[in-house]
Amino acid sequence: MKKHSYIISRKKQLQMLSAVLAVSLAAVPLTGCSLFDMAGKSETAVETAAEETAAETPAAAETVREQAESSQTETLSATEREELHRRAQELKEQGGKKETAAGRDAAGTPEASGTSGTAENQEGNKKSSSEKASGTKENTGITVGAAPGGGGSGKSADKIKHQAPPATGTAEANAASRKDVVILGQAPKTEESLQTGTAQNAASAAKTDQAAAAQTDQTQATVQAVAAQTDPKITGDIHYVSGDTGSSGIAVSTAVNPAGQIGPGTPGSGTGQTIIAGGVTVGPGPGAAPAPQDTSVHTNTAPPGSTGANSGNQGSGTAAASTQQTGSTQQAGGTGQPAETQAGAGSGQADGTQPAEQAQEPLEKIYWDICRVEGNRIVISGHNGGSITPADTEMGADQNIYLLELAPYEDSISGHRYVKSAAKASQSLDFQLELSGGHESDRLYHKYVACIWDGSKYIAVSEPVYVTNPEVTAPNQKAYDEPLSKKGLLVEHSMIDDAFYIGVHNVIVNIPFNSLFGSGIDYNYGGETYHFNASVIATYDNTISAFSNKNMNVNVVLLNGWNPAMPDFFYPGAKQSSKAAYHMFNASTERGYRNIRAVASFLSERYSGSNPNYGRVQNWIVGNEINNQYWNYIGSMDIKSYLTEFERCFRVFYTAIRSSCANDRVYFSLDHNWNRQADGKLRYNGRDVLGTFADLVNLHGNIDWNLAYHPYSEPLTEPEFWDDYKTGQVTANKNTPVINFANLGLLTQYLEQSKMRNRSGQVRRIILSEEGFTSKSATRGDVEEIQAAAFAYAYYMVDSNPYIDSFILSRQVDAPSELRESLAFGLWTTNSASDGNVVPAQRKKLWQVFKDIDRAKSTLETTEFAKKIIGIDKWSDIIPNFRWANQE
Repeated sequence: MKKHSYIISRKKQLQMLSAVLAVSLAAVPLTGCSLFDMAGKSETAVETAAEETAAETPAAAETVREQAESSQTETLSATEREELHRRAQELKEQGGKKETAAGRDAAGTPEASGTSGTAENQEGNKKSSSEKASGTKENTGITVGAAPGGGGSGKSADKIKHQAPPATGTAEANAASRKDVVILGQAPKTEESLQTGTAQNAASAAKTDQAAAAQTDQTQATVQAVAAQTDPKITGDIHYVSGDTGSSGIAVSTAVNPAGQIGPGTPGSGTGQTIIAGGVTVGPGPGAAPAPQDTSVHTNTAPPGSTGANSGNQGSGTAAASTQQTGSTQQAGGTGQPAETQAGAGSGQADGTQPAEQAQEPLEKIYWDICRVEGNRIVISGHNGGSITPADTEMGADQNIYLLELAPYEDSISGHRYVKSAAKASQSLDFQLELSGGHESDRLYHKYVACIWDGSKYIAVSEPVYVTNPEVTAPNQKAYDEPLSKKGLLVEHSMIDDAFYIGVHNVIVNIPFNSLFGSGIDYNYGGETYHFNASVIATYDNTISAFSNKNMNVNVVLLNGWNPAMPDFFYPGAKQSSKAAYHMFNASTERGYRNIRAVASFLSERYSGSNPNYGRVQNWIVGNEINNQYWNYIGSMDIKSYLTEFERCFRVFYTAIRSSCANDRVYFSLDHNWNRQADGKLRYNGRDVLGTFADLVNLHGNIDWNLAYHPYSEPLTEPEFWDDYKTGQVTANKNTPVINFANLGLLTQYLEQSKMRNRSGQVRRIILSEEGFTSKSATRGDVEEIQAAAFAYAYYMVDSNPYIDSFILSRQVDAPSELRESLAFGLWTTNSASDGNVVPAQRKKLWQVFKDIDRAKSTLETTEFAKKIIGIDKWSDIIPNFRWANQE
């Protein structure tokens, strides 16, 4: 999130601090008020603002509100101001006897983080049992002075006070007045704690003033004195700071320059900062604005203190052993670390950095049980499979689990606000979210992450989970129409009458997205209007309606053809490549995600069967043979990264289609390379793709994805598959390089595993959406009878397998381009003189077998010839559960 800086005049600074101190004495917790409106207001007005905004805190909102309502504004009496002066002067004299970090750095070398203020920390810790030192629970929210970590109280549970995380409800308010918002932390509960903490910080401030006096005119003095409420002297820029987690604060930031001197910091320079999450720190901490945080979605990420990640206050020369251990930061309500555990406590390294303390990790591990739509709400339930981080640790001080909501294209929890919370102590976690907008609701597509709050940021303790039943929101609840048989064909539209005559019941239609857009059809979805090419859509209307009106089950393959005018459809950075026929759809950006859901929704709505002129599509296949990037290009990636992106886009398609037509089925396809030809970058084993994809889906919420498989012969240029074991590429075990019709049972056995099953525990739907047998052998010439025998054998296998729904043969007519490679898959030959156009010439033996294969009266008679070719006496000898066994 972008950082903003506003310079406040000296007068407003004085007025602001006056108001802050008044509110502090009243113990009114402020969670959001305008910096500019606050200046010059009376203490009573500030208290009113606090009461109005207290409701914006997260889990403890009600408690905060009650405290605010029961408090009364007070001002310091003359006696109290005199006592404050006296204590400040006393501590200033004590502090002058101690070494400061700048004084120890006499050689002018950069200072190791954490050394400044170490002595003050030790002194504060010694006094913590008798005096309420700065940084304890009683002095949360406001730190005035220069003591980094000042007088830490240790880590006991009753001493740690975390600023609650940002919640839904404050996001809109903050966004509306972002430049004015500043969050002030919990105010001190007693005058004693204010006096003690302020005076101790003032002592360090005085020492810092001596160093600051040597700076140029451009260098602002830090804190010269904060001895009385009536005469504060605050110098340096006061910045509005918005942290990555949405928390805000005021900081007077200063930086350590190469000479070891303290000067004004620059927001965003990444060298540390005097800042607390949701509190106010006024004083010269050694550093400027924090380096960007890495709070990407992950489970059990190392908390602040890990070098380079999630530090929040980490920068050059900063130890960052924890969020409280930089030696320059008062975290979340001023909680301090004991000097003996503070990074950089007098032990700097030569390069100015400090060895990090072993990172603390959250013990919570949230596993999701359900994430589904029930009525007009999304119900999300899970359980803690780990334990609860002890309350006497920084990370365990907040006793809630927070639910964050992310868009599909977002991977980082940075900048997000929680939508719901639940107590860590609960045996189960139950959240409910409103679902508005029906099947177009963003929440149907969003993912949800459980996090803990460490006082300054969220830490993910779960994997993201998606809604698993978008179909319940679909306006079209029409049942799935089962085809009359499993027989299918890639049909030439001009030969639909022939297809109808031979009894085709399953067909394939390819829809490449690069041709869809243009003018003539306007479609409104999700508040946007999309424009489709009317003539292209009309072609699909005619084709699909012609098929479905003749009771053919239409399977559409969704393809992402290259179009330079449509960059948002392609993964960022992906280029057109001669090695790629199609690209993976892009759901990793907001624009890409919105395009996918709009187009998928348009197509599923249009081809829902509600208009006979458009027709009906029931099966949708996302991409083609995704284990080979030639058909689904995104660029070189390891398999997990590749499938993470594919799962992302697949879920968008799935949700868009199923929330439109509840009973449509969504697939992806694989070729027959089960354990071969993988390079781990552009090509992957089919088995690995299936297993990895299933793992990802199960982790993020199981949905009813299905498989479209292509079990071609080995090699493709020979039609026999029953002797493919001779090639060494087809075996009877799971490590087989190829799965085709010779060992097809291995595929269904793999999908019978429990981890591979759908939400209902059933084996997923399988269709064989593309395969063929050539009638032109590369070694023997024309082999039409072997082609027909191969089809008969394969079809009988499929027809007897309860897990396979269809067998779609490629193709109706030989393709001239494929003939050059000895691939003559058609039922018809083609006229080669047609110069590339598909023109049927004459029927092959396969045409008659195809026509009769699913007809009880003629099937066995038509396939009798094949037994001799294959070398069998009865089909039931080689086909388990052979459908026509009682007729043999």
